[in-house]
Amino acid sequence: MHARGWGVPVNLDTSPRLVSKSAAQGLAVAQQALGLLYAKGQSVPKNLAKAANWHHNAAIQGNADAQYSLGLMFAKGQAVPKNPSQAARCFLLAANQGHAQAQYVVGILYAKGRGVPQNLPAAATWIKKAACQGHLKAQFKLAVMCATGQGVPMNFITALGGFLKRICPTLSAIPRDGISDAHKEGSHDGRLR
Repeated sequence: MHARGWGVPVNLDTSPRLVSKSAAQGLAVAQQALGLLYAKGQSVPKNLAKAANWHHNAAIQGNADAQYSLGLMFAKGQAVPKNPSQAARCFLLAANQGHAQAQYVVGILYAKGRGVPQNLPAAATWIKKAACQGHLKAQFKLAVMCATGQGVPMNFITALGGFLKRICPTLSAIPRDGISDAHKEGSHDGRLR
């Protein structure tokens, strides 16, 4: 509330103190928020070790955002030893809870074999999950995978639809299976209109 001015004047000095109090009482969302404050150095001195600790505390309670943040720290070796397989485990925990960015990252990790064995069908599955949530990079990556047959059967219609969605995200007229209702119902007579 104090950080964003919801119902009270913005007060960045009070916000970390209140978040710290809630985090110390075990509230996962506050632990995640405090981890972000320390990671970014917002309203508190930047301290990646404290950020990792708070992200870890929230992650073990099942907070998907904290699991994703901790995964980033393991991937980059920030305040924790660089560990691609531990990063992948953290991202996978978040991805299994529907965290779109984590799903995309897990897909990329499977595509490249980083922290997990390379597995293109698994990569496509995770990238598709993120794409279905509107994740634009995932939509584009899935379109590329469909165009090249990486982990999925080659399908240029689906690929074209993915590319068009990436270019114009508000485009919703492209059917998911690449076949319009007119074609399905047999009412298309072959003429352009």
